[in-house]
Amino acid sequence: MKKTSTILLLLSSAFLAAIFFVPLWHIRLEAPQYPGGLDMYIWIHQITGTDEFTLQNINILNHYVGMEAIKPGSFVELNIMPYVLMGLILLSVGVLFWRNRKALVAYTALLIIAGTVGLADFYYWIQEFGNNLSPLAPIKVPGMTYSPPFLGIKTLLNITASSFPDFGGYFFGIAVLLLFLAIYFAFKKETKSETLPLTSFGKISAVTTSLLLFSCSVEPQPIAYGSDSCDHCRMTISDNRYGAELVTSKGKAFKFDSAECLAAYVNEQKNTEAALLLVTDYNRPGEFVNAAEAIFLQSEQQPSPMGLNLTAFADQNTAAEIAREKSGQLLHWAEVLQLAAGQAKQMM
Repeated sequence: MKKTSTILLLLSSAFLAAIFFVPLWHIRLEAPQYPGGLDMYIWIHQITGTDEFTLQNINILNHYVGMEAIKPGSFVELNIMPYVLMGLILLSVGVLFWRNRKALVAYTALLIIAGTVGLADFYYWIQEFGNNLSPLAPIKVPGMTYSPPFLGIKTLLNITASSFPDFGGYFFGIAVLLLFLAIYFAFKKETKSETLPLTSFGKISAVTTSLLLFSCSVEPQPIAYGSDSCDHCRMTISDNRYGAELVTSKGKAFKFDSAECLAAYVNEQKNTEAALLLVTDYNRPGEFVNAAEAIFLQSEQQPSPMGLNLTAFADQNTAAEIAREKSGQLLHWAEVLQLAAGQAKQMM
């Protein structure tokens, strides 16, 4: 086995060891009674929440729909998985000393099997919790089940559930990827030099770093006009000239039918960590523009979905021209926030 493969195997083992210190998976529940959301983290050996009351609050929600309470101590897997992971790391050390290509392939296959079994077990448990409901549940909807998504975002009654890998899950994927690279270099035909040039190794490191950065990237999500509901007023988002969106630092997207609903939500949810605030350019239906960079027209002759008569434009000259035609005024995003706050006070 070549030196390059040895280095990659060592890096893979390091990523596996790091899993002991970070969560594998992250499940988030958002409900009207918990505007800040409830975050549950699944580790290799435990289940935790943002604070000591998180699991208690999740179990309260579970109780209403008949789901079993989550008791971390009842999961046998959490007692077994740390030893399985430690065993895999020790096997990688054995392969490092043996330096045998076939052993490297066998170890990679074993790691993939272990990961697949872990994901299958996770899928089984979320199905078990969501489908095995108590007949004494306070809230019963015929035919309704409450399994959170295995991967992605799902709406359950008035609760939005999201389920994505956390750092530990990404670390496991990177460990497998590094093993594939190790196999590639182990079986690559000999060249004049047995060692990989430093520049090439740098490229591999750059790819690994890029994967980490990509896994944490924050991107807007397209609005499904005619079916998505506004996260503030709960009405169906129908006009693609006025849609808006807030994307949190964790990548969760909140969708709105107008700039005023977005502004009202921002004013109300002070603790939400917004990475992106987006509004739709009126002249380009369906295309987002940063709210802080947009210019807003307020005019009774240009009504918007929720009554503040706000229309967003990416181009200030276009907005100024229409403002003259519609006898309106131009506002910046900070002024829109103030306007929405004033409307909220009037409605109290």
